[in-house]
Amino acid sequence: LYAKNTKDMFHKVTECLEMSTKDFPKQFDNLVKMEDESDKVEIEIANYLTKVSESRLTSENSQRVRAMFKIVSEVESVADSILNVAKAIYRRNEQKITFPEELSNKLKHMFALVDESIVVMCANLATEYTQVNAKKAYELEQAINDYRTILKQEHLMAIEEKRYEYSMGILYNDLFSECEKIGDYTINVTQAMKEIGHEE
Repeated sequence: LYAKNTKDMFHKVTECLEMSTKDFPKQFDNLVKMEDESDKVEIEIANYLTKVSESRLTSENSQRVRAMFKIVSEVESVADSILNVAKAIYRRNEQKITFPEELSNKLKHMFALVDESIVVMCANLATEYTQVNAKKAYELEQAINDYRTILKQEHLMAIEEKRYEYSMGILYNDLFSECEKIGDYTINVTQAMKEIGHEE
């Protein structure tokens, strides 16, 4: 449920990409509230886990608790990053910047990859740790990293050739770079689950 909040947040942020500047502030406020809620839930879960870890646990259960601490922290990082994406869109609107269709389409593709990685993360969290589908999660993380590298190279060349305004380039770069961070956090969740049951 905690992770599902990030999925809902990301869907809202994706809508922001093409939302009118009139409708955006309300959606942005919603995202800020959802991120606040995520912070509160993280603290509640962490407090609960701290209590649990004070009792005598089998080695597998103490591994589970350790993994859960990591998972909660990574899921919260996803929520933070999603809010950073919303803030970049906020700045874009304030500066009255409109991305050309080519850049918009590239961002949409990046958002679709990240959305899928969050969906896989949530699916993995909903299963027993022995059933985790790490293969799909790793493939998506690799796809996100590779695409970020391509976009970064293209972006640097475009700046050099003055194909678009530098201020636009900064926002574009912020958006795809933040998406790549989300990809890192989602794979960390899957890795934490995979570590349960393996002796350190």
